Order: sequence, then structure tokens, then C-alpha cells
Amino acid sequence: MLAQSKSILAKLLATENITVEHKKISTAYFDTKNRVMALPIWKQMSPELYDLLLGHETGHALYTPNEGWHDNLKDKTKKGYKTYLNVIEDVRIERAIQEKFPGLKTSFRKGYSELMDNDFFGVNETHIDLNDLPLIDRINLHYKIGSYLNLYFDDSEQVYINRLDKIKTWDEVVAIVNELYENGKKELREELENKFNRGEDGDSEEGEYGDSEESEDYYEDDPDNLDPESKTDKAFRQKEKSLVDASIKPYYYANCPTAKLENIIVSHKRIKEFNPFVLHYDYYNEIPDTQKFEASIESAKTKLFTKFNETNKKYIGYLIKEFEMKRNARQFARASVSKTGELDMKKVHQYKINDDLFKRISVVPQGKSHGLVMFIDYSGSMYDNIRATIEQTLILATFCRKVNIPFRVYAFTDLNSGDENISKELGYDSKYKAQDVNGYIPNAVDKYLKFSNNPGELNLNVNKHFRLREYLSSEMSSIEFKDAAKYWLLVGELFGRRSYRNRHMTNDSVPYNIKLDENCESLNGTPLNEAVVSSMEIVKIFKKQYRLDIVNTVFLTDGEGNDTYDLYSKDDKISRIPRTRFSDINIIVRDTKTMAEGKALPRASITIALLELLKATTGVNVIGFFIVPSYNPRRIIMNTIDQTGKPVMNFDERYKSFRKDKFFMINDVGYDDFYFIPGEADLDAKDDELVLEKDSGKNAIKKAFMQMQKSKGVNRVLLSRFVTKIA
Repeated sequence: MLAQSKSILAKLLATENITVEHKKISTAYFDTKNRVMALPIWKQMSPELYDLLLGHETGHALYTPNEGWHDNLKDKTKKGYKTYLNVIEDVRIERAIQEKFPGLKTSFRKGYSELMDNDFFGVNETHIDLNDLPLIDRINLHYKIGSYLNLYFDDSEQVYINRLDKIKTWDEVVAIVNELYENGKKELREELENKFNRGEDGDSEEGEYGDSEESEDYYEDDPDNLDPESKTDKAFRQKEKSLVDASIKPYYYANCPTAKLENIIVSHKRIKEFNPFVLHYDYYNEIPDTQKFEASIESAKTKLFTKFNETNKKYIGYLIKEFEMKRNARQFARASVSKTGELDMKKVHQYKINDDLFKRISVVPQGKSHGLVMFIDYSGSMYDNIRATIEQTLILATFCRKVNIPFRVYAFTDLNSGDENISKELGYDSKYKAQDVNGYIPNAVDKYLKFSNNPGELNLNVNKHFRLREYLSSEMSSIEFKDAAKYWLLVGELFGRRSYRNRHMTNDSVPYNIKLDENCESLNGTPLNEAVVSSMEIVKIFKKQYRLDIVNTVFLTDGEGNDTYDLYSKDDKISRIPRTRFSDINIIVRDTKTMAEGKALPRASITIALLELLKATTGVNVIGFFIVPSYNPRRIIMNTIDQTGKPVMNFDERYKSFRKDKFFMINDVGYDDFYFIPGEADLDAKDDELVLEKDSGKNAIKKAFMQMQKSKGVNRVLLSRFVTKIA
């Protein structure tokens, strides 16, 4: 979190949307061409020191030309000369960044004092008088540490201080460095001559000022080869490495693509144009005529819808009343009483004994407006749960309609139903072609891509058949909603009939000669990551359309999403992030427009980073429901928690809650609230009856009633959890 907030600070200081990346490097650098600032992964340090380092590098980003970075200097430039250039350029850019942002002055002063105390300049243990240091080192300390060191500069040296106090341009930096460097060579030559005349060894021991290798052969080589250096700058560069946290795992970065919703969303109006219900018969069946078959379909829809209402109507009504009571109670709890400014004529006669003669009014603040956008997993593994999921979702949507909460319900799928059907669903022209014989999307049909494809972005277009099917919407009329509910209930019933658990299911309301056309309604893969990225655009539009304070975005799935690790690159080469589930890496997914970032911890799914980015860019509540199968539920829950990258304390106790209450929740794992709920029979919305013993007293009746209501809430887990969230 600190690294992310400091990344945003760096962008703000740079006054542009530069790219900030944290890497396992010893020192920061800035790519001036691509505008990328790379920062080391520093250890925990004082805020002032962190701001100093960040402000320093941002100063380079703003003011240092590409050739001025010490890592980008030409190879022919001597090492000592580079240290001179580092010192003088630091003077220029640090003054400029502090003039631009005066609030950084305190951070620079305290940060450098902290580094001086820790001997980052290599002078504390030498017991040398600081005034005996070469000019370049006194300049370095003077401008970094401050005047309290009371460093001495003679008249000839003060000339350089005066020039540095006014330095503005890179050309001025180079000019001063050239002069100081030549003076340094003269000083070093004189020092070596004095040593030679005294008969001393020409080698300079480590810690003395001068390059030992070149001074050793002083009389054999050209004196111009001498390479004086700033020892304080060299010491700082070496010590700087100790600030880096070597224990931190590597960082990988990817930009988030933008969803092209016109190529993704199948509206509810288009879904109803398809007829997925087909006649199934064999040699022994009598073939009914079309009219009778259509009548049997409508009859089945009506019977399922009637049963749905009979089972859920009372509980939905009860929960609506409870919801309104809770909402009103919370609003009145926040009520305040204010003076109106008008005299209360009933109190005027008390003017001698009472100063408060004004009318008062109770102000009841309005609650925040909520909306719901829900995404349902339409993968093959959902066969055993899709019927109950559809019913649970319809209960939730019915509640939202009755309390005027705007909503959308989508199913995410990557079913390849053929170019013709996909073209009809999305309203494409007749020339649409999803892929050629080799499975590659030709450039000629780039207009059909699902997501943007800029360099550095996740390649989500590899899933060519990804779609969001909009089954329910608050924009539907009452008749449209009823028809959609009847349609989807029958779809769910037929899905359930084909599942392993329900393959021998008998239901008199649905004749066995009704089957689903798999080109219209079928289950396939799990494009969860594609759905999360698409939701970013959907939620922004939805929130603006209804002027909502909070949008609750719900994802319901029974497994992890498809692999999403390929990146676009300029040269068309495949770039790939290591699979985070099996790698000790941090992964950051960025939104280049808002500067927001989402992070997945080592061994966490990339979905976590996308969910974090969804929250950062839209401000929504993100709620996840994970349907747990009946086989090995404990192991599956533990594996799913492991993919969040965050361990859960007291797991055994929580698992007992799951067995007893039919759910348990964890927080802040990408999802704000992440629910584990049992699937199959436990997901059915049953309507338990009130069970009483003979001669039951009031307390027994009350207890039985509360138990029945709790059971109904457990059986309608999506609705009960949603109401708890927003009430």
C-alpha cells in the first residue's frame, strides 16, 4: 500500500502521468524516452526519507536529460567524472524540485540528516576534518546536509558556490563539472608529486581521494589519465544499496485494457429473439405439431413462474418490510434538530426567562442510493448449480424491483455458438468472422475485438467468443421482466435436468420432449477476468446513468478464471507474466487513465489484482460468492483462500460456521466481502414450514418462527446477504 501511494505521489510531483514501477534494483532510474520511473523496493523507512528519495528521483524525471543519468552516461566517460556530474546535477535538480514543491524542503533536510547520521557519505569514521575534503565533496555535503556543517570555502572556491546557487540548465552543469574536474586532476597530480618527492608509495589506499589504479602508474602514463572522484558520492551510491529490501518478491506490471462493450454485451432484447427450446424425440415418441409444442413450452414457463412466486413471494415481502424498517431507523438515528430562524409564537411570552424562542426542525438525512450489477458464471462446472443460481438471482432481482434499486444481471460465457449466432447476438453485419482456419483473428476484423490492444496491456482478445448475456435489467417493463423470468427459469430447469445430480429429475411441469439448443444456451469456460475488466466500463456508465452513491458489484462463480497472462508488445512478440498462482511474484495491473493500480500478492490469482483495480477506478463495493461443491469442500475452500494471497485466521472455526450456517465470509481479498456458500441441494431456495409441537407456548412459537425465518434466509443466501450489506 505504501509503494502504491508513493507511486501516485511520484506522478503528482512529476505533473504528468508517468509510469512508476518498483523493481529489485539497487538504485532508481528514469527512462526519459518512455517516461518510466523505476524505483527500488525500499525497506521500511521514515516518511521524510522516503519522500526525499522519491522527490530526488522525480527531480531527475523532470529536469535531467537522458544523457545526464549516471546509468546512461557513455562508456568512455570515466568513473570519477561521473561522480562529479552526479554531485552537480543533484544540486540543480534538488533545488528545482524544492522550488516547485516547497513542502519537500523539510523532507530533504530531515532525510539527508538521517543519512548523514548513518554515515551514508563515508566521512563519520575517517576522523578527517570535513574542511580538508576536496572541493567536490564539500560541495556535495554543503548542498545536501546544509549550512550547519559550517564548511569553509576560500575566495576561489566561493566563485563556484555562487555559480551553483544560480545554476539552471544542464549545459551549465556540464561547464562547471568540466572546470571542477580539471581542478581536481591538478590537486591529485600535486598530491602524487608530493608523495613521490617524500619517497612514499604512490598507491592510494581505499578511502583516500584519488583513483588508486591510475595513480599507481602516474609516471608511466599520461598525467591527463588521472581520474579524481567524489568519494562522498561514491560512498552514497554504495550505501544506497542497503536501503533496498532484498526479501521483497519481484514485481511484474501490466496495463489493463479497455472493454469495447458493443462487442461484448448481448442485450436482453436480443436474447428474447432467440428460441433455445427445441423438440427432442426418438423412434418411440410421437412428433407433436409445432403449435402444440409451443403451447407446451409456454405452459412449462407459466408453471415454473407460478411455483417460483408461491415459494418466494412471502419471504421477499417480509424482507422488504424488514429492509425498510432498518433503513428508516438508521436515517432517523442520524437525524438532527436545527433552528429555522423564525420565531415560535408559542414561546414569545417566555422572552424574559428563555433565550431560545426560534422554531426548530428535524433534519433526516437521506440514505445513500444503491445499485446492483451482478455477473454469473456460465461455465460447464456450474451444471449442478445453475438452476438454483438462476432462481436465487431472480429472487434478488425481484427484491430490487420492489424497492426501486437499479440492477443489471449478466452471465459471462465464452461459448462458441458459431459465427452466425454470435453475429446475431451482437448485431454484427453478415461479414463477421471470429477466426480463420488457424484460429487467428485477422487484422481485417479488428473492429470486432473485445478489448483494446495497446502495447503493455493484458491480451484478453485471445478469448474471441467472450460475451456478457444480459438476462435481467431494471429497465425492463413489468411484462418484459416477467417474460425474462419465465424464460430463464425454464432454461435453468433444463440445465438442471442435464446435470449429474438432476439427470433423473422428474418434473411434471416440464415435458421431457423439451430440450435446449446448445447453440443458444450452453455452459462453457470461465472468462471471469474478462468479466471483471468489462465491469469497469459497465459500472461507470451504470453509476452515472442512475446517479448512484454506491454500486454493489457481485461476481458468482464456482472456480478460478481462465489464464490471463499474455501482454501485447510493439514488436508482436509474446510477452508473458509468470502465473501468479505458482510464482512468488507481486503483480500490478494499472489503469493508465486514472493512475490507479491493483495488486496481487505472491501466489495470488491475477483476478485479485483486477478486482482491486475495479474498486480503485470505480469506488464500488465488490462482493464475491463462491459455490462450494459437495466433494472435498474443506480442501476446495482452503485452496481458494490460498489464491487470494492472504491467510485466514481461525479457519477451523469459520469452517464450522460454514457447515452450520451454510456460508462464511472473509474480507478484503480483492472482494470487499467474499462468501463461501454450499452448492447443489443446499443452494435450492426451499420454503420451510413452521413446525410446532402440540400445546406450544408463546416462547416456543416465537422460537419456531424465528428459526423458520432464519432457514428461509439461509436458503435465499444471495438476497439475505445483499440486504444485510445495504440496509
